[in-house]
Amino acid sequence: MKKLTIPVLLFFAVVAAGSWLWQSGAADKSLEAYVPADTVVYFGGTPDEQVTERMLDYPISAIDPVQLEQLLEEIGETPETSVPGENVLRALLLDFAAQSSSYRQLFAHYGIDLAGDSAFYTHGVFPVLRMHLADQAAFDGVWAGISSESGVEPATEVRGDVSLKRWRLTPADSADYVDLVVAQQESLATITFFSSLDSEGAEAERLGLQAPEQSLASSGEVAQLNKDQGFSGSFSGFVHLKRLAEGLLQVGDSRLSRDLAALSQRADRPNPLTADLEPVCRNEIVGLVDSVPRLVFGYQSVSAEGDSVDISMRSLLEMKSEAVTGILTSLRGHLPSHVNGDQMAGLATGIDMDALVPALTKLWSLAGEATYQCPQLQQMQQQMASTNPALLGVVTGMAQGIKGAGLSIYDLSFSQASGLPESVDFLFSIATANPELLISLFNTTAVPQSSGRLPKLPVDGAMTEVDLGFLSPGLTAQLGKQGQHLVIYSGDQAAEAVQGLAQEGLEPNGLMAMSFDYPRIADWIDTLPDSLLSQASGVNSDACMAHARIRQAVRSQPMRLHYRTDIEQGGLVGDTQMQMLPATAAELTADDLAGRYEVRDLNQNCGQPPMIGEESINADGSGSYTEFDPTGQCQTLTYAYSWEKVGGQLRFDIADGQFRDSCDEDWVELEPHAARCDLLPAEGGFDCIYTDEEGEGLYRYSRLP
Repeated sequence: MKKLTIPVLLFFAVVAAGSWLWQSGAADKSLEAYVPADTVVYFGGTPDEQVTERMLDYPISAIDPVQLEQLLEEIGETPETSVPGENVLRALLLDFAAQSSSYRQLFAHYGIDLAGDSAFYTHGVFPVLRMHLADQAAFDGVWAGISSESGVEPATEVRGDVSLKRWRLTPADSADYVDLVVAQQESLATITFFSSLDSEGAEAERLGLQAPEQSLASSGEVAQLNKDQGFSGSFSGFVHLKRLAEGLLQVGDSRLSRDLAALSQRADRPNPLTADLEPVCRNEIVGLVDSVPRLVFGYQSVSAEGDSVDISMRSLLEMKSEAVTGILTSLRGHLPSHVNGDQMAGLATGIDMDALVPALTKLWSLAGEATYQCPQLQQMQQQMASTNPALLGVVTGMAQGIKGAGLSIYDLSFSQASGLPESVDFLFSIATANPELLISLFNTTAVPQSSGRLPKLPVDGAMTEVDLGFLSPGLTAQLGKQGQHLVIYSGDQAAEAVQGLAQEGLEPNGLMAMSFDYPRIADWIDTLPDSLLSQASGVNSDACMAHARIRQAVRSQPMRLHYRTDIEQGGLVGDTQMQMLPATAAELTADDLAGRYEVRDLNQNCGQPPMIGEESINADGSGSYTEFDPTGQCQTLTYAYSWEKVGGQLRFDIADGQFRDSCDEDWVELEPHAARCDLLPAEGGFDCIYTDEEGEGLYRYSRLP
């Protein structure tokens, strides 16, 4: 079963991602009653119908089918090398990737009921996804397609009122097996795994035919979690780190622990995580993990305002030790307010440098004071005792008074002719209680090393012009002190933000913050000049493809995001404010694609791509392509094909064609093969990441009259 590890983990990741997307009513007690109380992972919630409706056309940060297939090939999971059952997982992963361009498309393809209950959780070592269906025929069609694509037919059976399909993922002659199981009980679908180690009771619990003696419904864990953290019920969940440690180290009698013990026994090998650990070590390690028992997360509010959806999210890494959280709280620094403004991207760190060494010293002392019977933990303590964090004071002494720093980027434009930066609008600030020390350090260290590019700052920190010619000739910035902040900035938006720092104090307000305006970043990427792209492709042949993938990823996320990390009494907190904007990039339909196109090769020069051929995409599902030699004097490749649009892809079956290397050579018949095109909308047509048996390439399709 070792060969199944990677595809099973990949499937687990996809199911986990799917549960995040399919967050429809897992809080319903009828489902919670079937979730074991010792589950390691749980996601659930009840969505707002108005918000759900507005998000249907919202693009999903989809898995790239091309990169996914490359990953599967790199780990050896190809149809030619895999055992038959692994092809099922491969087909499922690729199907999920191809259909996840929008929520509407994803839900329709799988037949999911947006108003129904769903739940994702772990039962022992295996994940379980349960959800209601609105279109059972569509759901059945997906699995029929998976069987056809993989060449593996499922075994079918009925248990009570539940019908099952089981795809064997291990060789047929293997004594041990793992099955992918898809079950339906009227409109309720369950996706999980069975193995040869499972008891009938374990299988019945995963199918929802039998409730566990102790469940999340009876323990009240989710209800208490929502109450304690102020989660709205739209979405909440946890990863239980203590239960994970107990299972991996086989401490206690959880389902995960029993499953791993059975695996070790069947393999006739000791658990590699426990082989060298005495019981006392396993117990003490679990005790350490219990100091940070859970990672919890959820929505605190979800609302629809105008055409946008506003989501307030919170995560918490729980910490039990008040002594530790008290020490970490002393590290909180100042996050400048400008990183939460109207910028393209912002990043800030808030660390009180005066408290850093004392805090680390206290944490070191706490770790050394603990008493362990485990030899490995005793050895760790001895190694810690040989080091002294107080030595960091030699370095942090130069940062005396610093409370935090922040960078905001508002705009960056390049010359169309040279590709060099033409203007930059940015602000970098350092919050400090001792600006004079930093000014002195700047004048005595940075200025002498700058070869005359940096001027000395006045002692009072008056604004001084700084030459940024090392970026591009003619660029300058202002450097100086503004209130209790040292700043360097350039541009009108930055100048306005600097004024706000004049009255901003240094009160502790967090550890880290960042913000991203994805539509602005996408617009900026779209305006990168051809000259810059040509230079980049000349340095790195993969630059054009990287640019296309980044453009695709950023454009698919029309949102504004603000994130802040802080320490509170309960642990490490992450607060996220997300504004999901209307989807502006219309998806190309099959009707939109029909027409004649000029094709240009973006692989070697995406700034000035050469024309290489012409293509006709016909509305009846047929098409043809003609490619010319570099001089345009003759045809070197022609073929006809049939096509269909699947999600964000065009899929081709090329059955009739010929090619030659030059005009004076004979034609050679082209072997029939399959290919696909990942569509990237572009002005006047689309860009295409084209993949066939020989690899992938990037091309621009411009519509002809």
